[in-house]
Amino acid sequence: MIVYVIEGKKFYLFSKPFDYPFKVSDLIFLSSASKQYCFLDAPRDIESDLDNNFQENLKTEDCSETDIKICFRGAGVSAISGLGGVSGSGGGSDCDMRVNYNKEYGKKSEGYVEKQGAKLHFVGDALMYGAIFADKNIYECQVKRLMQRLEQLCSLYKDKAFIVAQKDCNTDLESELILLNNLAKALKESGSSAGLSSITPIVEDIQEKHEDALCKLW
Repeated sequence: MIVYVIEGKKFYLFSKPFDYPFKVSDLIFLSSASKQYCFLDAPRDIESDLDNNFQENLKTEDCSETDIKICFRGAGVSAISGLGGVSGSGGGSDCDMRVNYNKEYGKKSEGYVEKQGAKLHFVGDALMYGAIFADKNIYECQVKRLMQRLEQLCSLYKDKAFIVAQKDCNTDLESELILLNNLAKALKESGSSAGLSSITPIVEDIQEKHEDALCKLW
């Protein structure tokens, strides 16, 4: 059993949905008000997301020396020089973690968060926040649980697709859902988030086909 303790008198809470390609779960993020997080060089979408949260301990500017600094790859972020040694904006202060963030138009963000000597891989902004706020073991455990839920949902939607096809409304998604089911099972058994990027192409393929389908499964 993994125990992760967060201490403080005041806490902040926000959530983000994890869709992959259908809704898998809502991810909930808890942080202590005693910890201040400063996001440096964050993409515009992330800055807007953080500003709209109205959460006092999440900042995108005016970082102090005691803030936990999260550097995004891009302008103002230079080379890595060991743990906590990524130089970014904000007065040249060292960053506590580094986010390798990539997003193409119309697609999910993907990349990894470097912290405490580990790379935590993510697909979508919900998992990115999870990789930032969670302990490594907690994060990998939650990714494993999400893959298990994805596996189960794939099986349910595959059966639904078969029933819909019996009513002369074929979605042509059965084979893709079986493949996604198998990939999610393999990633769950691997116990590592590193394989997430290998699943994303089939997820995007299913999403595009479902958007064009006359009979919706979700």
